[in-house]
Amino acid sequence: MAKAEPGFEPFWFAVPVPRPLYGEDGSLDPVAELAPGVWCLAVERRGAGTVVVYEDGSKRGFVLDMTGIQRGDDEVEAPAEPGFEPFWFAVPVRRPLMSETEEQQEVGELLPGTWYLAVEKREPGLIVRSQDGHRGFLLDTSGIQRG
Repeated sequence: MAKAEPGFEPFWFAVPVPRPLYGEDGSLDPVAELAPGVWCLAVERRGAGTVVVYEDGSKRGFVLDMTGIQRGDDEVEAPAEPGFEPFWFAVPVRRPLMSETEEQQEVGELLPGTWYLAVEKREPGLIVRSQDGHRGFLLDTSGIQRG
């Protein structure tokens, strides 16, 4: 399998028509299918294809055909902490999402049953991106379920 391309920036996208999702091992046997209207995160470019993760974290694989995709407006920021790998998670109970500024104003809330992407570790919590692109600071990370 080809190595990841340097300088690749992760991005959200949706496909216009169903597309096969192949295993990351390089086999050309489909393991799933990308469905139109479902947001996916392109996490790595490898040769002619792209490694993607479903918005809910349920599927991960390799897509060869990216023609006609609908790309999200926001790109995922590179993590500030060296070695931090973004990950999907869910909260066990409602949790406030705070602004990233020092004022710590509530800007939203995280709900159980929804997957969120942790994009940066910032003590004492995480910088989080919701599926619709909103960002904020999650102070209480106790009991989160990693995807």
